[in-house]
Amino acid sequence: MEGEIANRLLLGVATRFENYSDFGSNLSGKISGRLKLTDGLALRGSASTGFRAPSLHQRYFQNTSTQFVSGLPSNTLTVNNDNDIARKVVGVDALRPETSINFTAGITAKLGSLALTVDAYEIKIKDRIVYSGAFSRALLGFTTEQYVGINNVNFFANAANTTTKGIDIVANGRYNIGKGKLFVTAALNFNKNQVTSVNSTTLINSAEKNDPTKSPDTWFKNLLFDRQQRSRIEVWQPMNKVNLSLTYSIGKLDITARTVRFGEVKYVHNLDTEAKKSDGTFWNTQFDRDASGKAYIDQTFAPVWITDLTLNYRFTKMLSASLGANNLFNVYPDQIYVDPRNAIGSVDYASGRDASNRGRLLFQPNQGGYNGRFVFLRVAVNL
Repeated sequence: MEGEIANRLLLGVATRFENYSDFGSNLSGKISGRLKLTDGLALRGSASTGFRAPSLHQRYFQNTSTQFVSGLPSNTLTVNNDNDIARKVVGVDALRPETSINFTAGITAKLGSLALTVDAYEIKIKDRIVYSGAFSRALLGFTTEQYVGINNVNFFANAANTTTKGIDIVANGRYNIGKGKLFVTAALNFNKNQVTSVNSTTLINSAEKNDPTKSPDTWFKNLLFDRQQRSRIEVWQPMNKVNLSLTYSIGKLDITARTVRFGEVKYVHNLDTEAKKSDGTFWNTQFDRDASGKAYIDQTFAPVWITDLTLNYRFTKMLSASLGANNLFNVYPDQIYVDPRNAIGSVDYASGRDASNRGRLLFQPNQGGYNGRFVFLRVAVNL
């Protein structure tokens, strides 16, 4: 339902009721408003609640896959949440829906040929469904006859509560330059994802499953949502992005230049590189460290700028051709750290010292890809 007051204030209210045989009922709602201050300036905002039931694959998917962990093959069994391994051995709760609370506030403005929007937002997700860390067969207490060939077990669980805060800024302009027209777009995003708490159970937190005399990497409460899984929410993706685009059209020719800056990202190993024993030594001693004791394997990748350029010529309404280059300046991201002791031909090689798979994987998932420059000629025919 939406209505306008005095041609200045627009208010909206919406609600949604859902009922699931597996999860019961949910009532979500949203209120929104837009206040017109002048012909070219307005304020807007909204508040809403959200609900997402577990997907089918999160509830029922189960398979065995071979993955390479630190360069060595490992058979991983993904079990569904109802499996006895997840529910009884590890001790997680049955999957429940995610719920969220969302807030936005912003301003829109039009100054001549320039259109500008600025929006801030906050999203709080409760009971977020995530993929667990890897529970080894030894920790799960498998006998030699159980799950032959399986090294690790993973599953889906409502393991985290998260908060996302950010701001979006978008500006668009259109200008007459000479005999042509220039279209300008600038978009900026700044955001921060944070895991505010980890959901666990009495069984997972029990003393028998978290032996203080053993490495924290074996504790069930840490494995449920390990440091690498946490990092994938908080620092694995850029926390800021800048997108600038220019298109100049003159006659039948369009020239488009676009550059995107992806902010830094971080790779965090699943093993706790900073955990120490009671005597002050590290539990994980295989990693090279700097003078302060920080392991090199946890790595920050610097921001990158990726620039594209395209020239398009329209011969007729049906026929056009484009010549261009993606990643015009052949920019590559930082390479992943490779332990010097793992150099090619080294007799002292140990796969667990870095995450490069014997030096074969030089790039982790990163901001701009690692394929370098791509040049193309494209002909398009519209029928």
